[in-house]
Amino acid sequence: MSAKHELVMDGNAARCAGCGHVIFGLAHLQPGQMEAMFRNLHGRQYEPGNAPDITVEWELVAQCSVCPDGGSIELVDSEGVRCTECRTTWAIDGSMGEREQ
Repeated sequence: MSAKHELVMDGNAARCAGCGHVIFGLAHLQPGQMEAMFRNLHGRQYEPGNAPDITVEWELVAQCSVCPDGGSIELVDSEGVRCTECRTTWAIDGSMGEREQ
């Protein structure tokens, strides 16, 4: 892996300073483990026969299960969504809904 591919922590994600590659969910690891995991996952992309990851943009399409009119769902962060009307939150996959108290 080239020296330009350096780990930069960006919230709950590890980002490559050189190419922008992002790996989510490494924040729970110790710094040494985080760097090793990043090198392992990111470095494999540059081995013969593999290709660097691509950026995929997703469109959030969801309806609130609490609001009668379906509410208006917004992305909170890389791990959750929220209804702007009733403030209920869910995990990014729509599970673990919690109503605002």
